[in-house]
Amino acid sequence: MTVKLLIDECLHTSLVQVAHAAGHLADHVNYLGPGSSKDWELMATIRAQDYTFVTNNRSDFLSLHGLRFSKKTSHVYYTSTVLKLFMRVRVDRETLAPLGIPEYLGGDKMMDDFCLDEDAGVAYVTTHRENTIDRMSLEPDRNEERESVAGNPFNEELVGPSSGAWGRAPGEAGRLAFFTTDGGTTALPSDGILRMAKVLPVEFSSYPSTVKPAA
Repeated sequence: MTVKLLIDECLHTSLVQVAHAAGHLADHVNYLGPGSSKDWELMATIRAQDYTFVTNNRSDFLSLHGLRFSKKTSHVYYTSTVLKLFMRVRVDRETLAPLGIPEYLGGDKMMDDFCLDEDAGVAYVTTHRENTIDRMSLEPDRNEERESVAGNPFNEELVGPSSGAWGRAPGEAGRLAFFTTDGGTTALPSDGILRMAKVLPVEFSSYPSTVKPAA
């Protein structure tokens, strides 16, 4: 079987010839132009051109950020900020062992944590460096339905959104969530201003969503 490989800049360019000699297609990051790019910055090219990525930066690909189990769908949903992915995998309800391969739900933003609204079939996903909260479908092949429901246009209250959780009072789940922000510590927003980290209540019962200033 022929494999299409993209070899990372941390590996020698001679591996391209090694791959060709073995009957595979291969490119090197240095030949494509995006030298000195972070691995997560290469993911759009990797997915678009159907590459298998070859690297020794294994640690860049191990971390998950948001992780939730849906009793309604029997899926575990998860995000990877570095890889810019929102994914799901079906699991056994008793053992949580995977019952299939992971399914792609969306990407191309640095997605961090999220809140599941199982009744509506959506997740509210924080995009840490893009400074938004996006509403995304819990079903695959519906990424075009993704919508930024907070932070677009830019909202100075919502800089570096990260962890999120539904309120615990009756009627708050699916309507009112609380999100932490880092104020731009990880990445400054476009205006270059570092702000205080906050815990923000966000109301999803109206559109656009209401981001309330921290008390």
